[in-house]
Formats: sequence, structure tokens, C-alpha cells
Amino acid sequence: LLPPNNMPASDTVTLQFQARWLHGWPEPILHLDGNWLEAYGAMPIPANLGSPGLPNSTRVTNAGPAIYQVTHTPSLPAANQAAVVTARVHDPNGVTNFTLYYRIDPSTSYSAVPMVENGTGGDAIAGDGIFSATIPGQPANIVAAFYLAASDSRGATTRFPALRPQNNEPVRECIVLFGDGIPVSSLGTYHLWLTQTNVQRWITIADLGNEYVDCTFVNNNRVIYNMGARFSTSPAHQGFNSPVGNLCTYEWEMPDDDQFLGATSFHKIHLPGNGGLNDSTLQREQTSYTFMHALGLPWLFRRNVALYVNGNRRGPLMEDTQLPDSDMVKEYFPNDTGGFLYKFDQWYEFAAQPSGVAISYAKESTHTLLPYTTTGAVKKVTRYRPMYEIRRTPDSMNDFTNIFSLVDAASSYGTPNYVANMEGLADMRNWMGVFAVNHAVGNWDVYGGQTGQNLYGYVGAAGTKFTLMMWDMNIDLGSGWGPGANLFTSNVNDTNTENIFLCPAFRRLYWGAFERLINGQFSVAATAPLANAKYKAYANDNLGAYLSGGLEDPNSAMLPWIAQAQSSIASQLAAVDAPQFTVNPTVAVSNDVAYV
Repeated sequence: LLPPNNMPASDTVTLQFQARWLHGWPEPILHLDGNWLEAYGAMPIPANLGSPGLPNSTRVTNAGPAIYQVTHTPSLPAANQAAVVTARVHDPNGVTNFTLYYRIDPSTSYSAVPMVENGTGGDAIAGDGIFSATIPGQPANIVAAFYLAASDSRGATTRFPALRPQNNEPVRECIVLFGDGIPVSSLGTYHLWLTQTNVQRWITIADLGNEYVDCTFVNNNRVIYNMGARFSTSPAHQGFNSPVGNLCTYEWEMPDDDQFLGATSFHKIHLPGNGGLNDSTLQREQTSYTFMHALGLPWLFRRNVALYVNGNRRGPLMEDTQLPDSDMVKEYFPNDTGGFLYKFDQWYEFAAQPSGVAISYAKESTHTLLPYTTTGAVKKVTRYRPMYEIRRTPDSMNDFTNIFSLVDAASSYGTPNYVANMEGLADMRNWMGVFAVNHAVGNWDVYGGQTGQNLYGYVGAAGTKFTLMMWDMNIDLGSGWGPGANLFTSNVNDTNTENIFLCPAFRRLYWGAFERLINGQFSVAATAPLANAKYKAYANDNLGAYLSGGLEDPNSAMLPWIAQAQSSIASQLAAVDAPQFTVNPTVAVSNDVAYV
């Protein structure tokens, strides 16, 4: 930390630092509190990194046996039911020892059991190359932690999972929980297991920390060891106390070589609603995304699951929600995947250190589309960095060319080229559709609404114009604006975005999106069948038992809200909709814009 000092606006300040690339992205940033000054650059990367095919720092003359296809069965052992650990092992010099070491958590004392393939000790088939050893059954909610070790005839040893002290990483183990919950349910079920040591370690990490904790994940018969887990939250939603304490949201990372559902990143395992369990229908946000889908806009799939963490049911259900990332880019832009992906966020500044598990912060600015410049009228990268967080780039994390061009286009409001400037860079039909859906469902917490966040934007490298992708839409259908209210309300601190709503060409697109909504999916007739089917499924699974006020019937509030909003929007649309019009051929036209 630097000591406090006064730097007048006219002063020239030099920031310097030294860094050497080891791994990861090679562009470090030295950032001063307040975000007014930063130094960044690209570090040189050695041209010859050693692998593949060449010796490197991990080379050994004799590697230990390869241990692979490790799992345990049954994947969810009942209370007092034995768990059989199985694996394959290979070494060209022959394997002389292969052993299972297990402990009953929180004890630190391991028991050793030989891994055999002779049809005894839990081994199913003799001589099939699959080695087995048994962990005795334990009472319900007891955790067993284990690892495997093997050695070859030349004395080389291997441990699974491997120890990686060079990464300053805690000891990794594989976890089995006995007697975990297996609900009779129409939902999928996720299980997350971790040792008491890792529960305590998790508790000490700040809610906004980026450090993963070693866990085991189970879904049906699929077992994934050594995946990482942590809280997933925002500055406004801190206060989680434990992975098994008050209700929280999670972020998971699967190993690259052991993906789940074809993915490694599960960056939001989220409770329905905004900030805890405040949507007693359990389906408002999912319903709102159906309106995005109906307009052909990018939308997020949200899978309902029952989640157990160390045997504790985490609320009525969780949503395993899709995140705008490289996979979503491939889904919507399969022929143009190499572009820029931005997260629209507000500008936060944080304290130097957390206080307990929370860190204090100040919101310096909402997200805007305004010009911010420094000496010589050059746009100030430091001002845009927190508002347009680069999540994917074909070149540099410091390349804000697309954003600067978009700001320039938006700043040309009132000129003959404004519409052409915007449409040349952005898919304005997409923009106005996203704005319309958010206003229709009453969501003010979004760019285009009052706060300017909770969206992603993608610009392709092969011609895809700036396209918006919704991310967080859980202040909706009764928890935000009233039905049909504030259709033209946006961030009053962002005149460039307000002007988009004022432009006749874009206002027509906006009203057109509303018209397609209210004549299609945004109606009780179109929405009720799916909403009622979900309600019936939730009721059959007795999910109301996990809600203080019980499960809310969508017919009591959510669907009537949609009916009122549809009616209100329809009457506002009728007031501006011209039943007939004529074209004056003598009007001057410039850049496809008529001036009257």
C-alpha cells in the first residue's frame, strides 16, 4: 500500500513495477485506489516453452505408475453401506504396490487397504485390470477421505490425487459421504462433499474471494473428484457464512480432464430470486427468460436441481444457470466465435482488506455509455475498465476500441448520421428487444434500466455487431416496477442511453418488440401452461416445506401481474400506434433518415 498523498490534476505521475510471466494471462495491471491511475502492459513470453515433445522442469528419468479411472461405488452409499473404490494402474516397469489409504473425517489417521483385482475384497471380476478396495460402511452423514498410492519396481511412486505444494495448494483428497439425501423428486440432484478442514478453510475465505476449495461432486452415478467450489456473489450480496450455513450461491470449476455435461465452468448455482430465497413461486426469472426466447434473443438455460452439501439440503431447489461465456458465444455465433465478450457492470472500489468475510465497497458510478477523456481528449481506459469487464478477447485485455467506437456513435445523437453510426456497430433490433423484455417484466436493475448492469455484450471478429446477452433478471414479475410502468425509464446519469429511447428509428423497434411480446408469449394464455406444470411438479416434490410462506401458486400473483402488464402495455402502444399513414415523396432523405 502507498501512503496517502495529494496529486493535483495538473501533475504528471509515473507508476512503475516489475513482473515476470510464469503462467496465465500476460498483461498485469498496477491500479491505484480510486481507479484514476493505472499502469499496464504485456510481459514477454518465452518463444520456447519446452513442451510438447521437449524436456521441461517436470521431467523425471522414471515416472511413477499412472493411476486413472478412479471412482467409488455406489456413488451415493447408504448409511452403513460399504463403498468400493476402483481404479486402473499402469507402469512399463511393473507395479509392485497399489494401496488405498482412507480416513474417517475429521480423524487424520489413515487406514491402508491393498487394491486387488483377484475377485475378493469388493473386486467384481478377477483379472479385468480394474483394482478394488473397500471402505467399510459408516453411519449417516459421516465423511471418508481417501487417496491412492502406487509404486513401480524401480521405486518411483505416484499419489492420486497428486500433491502440488509448488502451487501452495492444500492437500487434496477424494471424498465419500455415507447416507446422503436421495429425494424422490422430478428434479436432478447434485451432491457436494468436503472435509471438515475444507469447510473451515472455506469459512475463512472472503465471500468475494477467488480461491477454490477442494471438493467431490456427485450426480447420479457420476463422481468427479477434486473439483473446486467457492461462493458466487456480488458486492451487494455478501454475508454468506459457510457452504453449509445460511443459504448461499456457489461457483464450481470441474477439472479440464473430467468435465460435467461437457463443461468445466458452473459459475452460478443460484437460489431463485434476488438475494436469498425471495421468489416463492421458484420460477419468476425462468418465466422472464421465456420472453427473451420468444423474441429470438439470447437467453440463459436454468436447470432446476436439488442440492445437498455434506448432507444438508440447500433450500427447495437451486438453479444451475448458464452464463454468457465462450460456450454461449459458440451457441449463438458459431461462425464468429473469436471476438470480444464484455460484462456490463457498475464501478466499485473496495477496501484494502476484508473485515471478516465481507469487504466494504463504494459504488463510484453506474454503467454508462458516456465519453470519459483524459489529456488531449483521449478516452480514459481506467474509467471504462470496471464498466466493460473484458471476459474474452482475441488480443488484449486492454483493447477497448469497440467500446470507444460505440461511445462515439452514441455521442453523435442529433446529427444526421446518428442512426447509421449506431446500426453500423450494434444490432439495434437486439438492443431494443432486450430493453423491451426487461421493461415488460419490470426489471430496473439492468443496463437500459436504472442501474446499468447485468448484461453482457459480444462483438465478433468476423462481422457480428455488438449484441446484448442477458445475465441477471431476478427483479421481475412483481418484485420490480409495477405492471406496465416506466417503459421509457433508464439511467438518468447516462444521456447517451436515454437518447437511444428518444430516437424515432429505435423507438419504433422498441414498440415493435412490445407488440410482438403482448401478441405472443407475454400473456397468461401463453405462459400459464408451463407455469402451472412447474407449480404442480414443485408441489408434488413438497418444495413448499422449504419456504416460510409455502409454495406460491403462480395464478395468485405472477400470472395476474402479467395480465395487468400486458393490458397496460397494449393501451400505451395503442396511443402511439398509427392505424394508417401516407408517405410524402418530397421529404429530404439522408443516410436513409427522412427529415420533416
